Amino acid sequence: DGHDGASGDGAQGSIGSGSVALSTPSPSKSPPPQADEPPEKKLFKRGAVLYAACAGCHQPNGAGSAPLNFPPLAGSEWVLREKPDRMIRIMLDAIEGPISVKGATFDNPAMPPFRDALSDEDIAAIATFVRGNAEWGNNAGPVLPAQVKAIRDGTASRNGAKWRADSLEPVP
Repeated sequence: DGHDGASGDGAQGSIGSGSVALSTPSPSKSPPPQADEPPEKKLFKRGAVLYAACAGCHQPNGAGSAPLNFPPLAGSEWVLREKPDRMIRIMLDAIEGPISVKGATFDNPAMPPFRDALSDEDIAAIATFVRGNAEWGNNAGPVLPAQVKAIRDGTASRNGAKWRADSLEPVP
């Protein structure tokens, strides 16, 4: 099913469940992880493939689309924070309402939540790819599946309510 089972997160569903369908780029676009690579590099490579679920809105280059009201991920202060806690919350439950990114305001309620569609490892991989994508000018640290699991577990009582930017402001 594409999961290695190592995360043990108990997340329901699979990549193709719900309204989120991922396409896998050709192998030439993203070399497969090698057994002797550091875990962060494996996560980055896996995230490069899984990012296809995000690229339709945030674009393959992470630039987003101002005319379509999709915020950029490249250079975003929401992505490049020292801790990935806000980004993980947004990926798990989505965000709605106005959000300021790189001096522009976006308000697009269409972002789907990935809590039930992606495992902790998948979310960590995508976040690691986005945060560390040097081609986009991003240089933030990797995200570990354990960080995603802790936030997933800690926010489960929200019952899938989408976040709003003002409710995320206190989150480091």
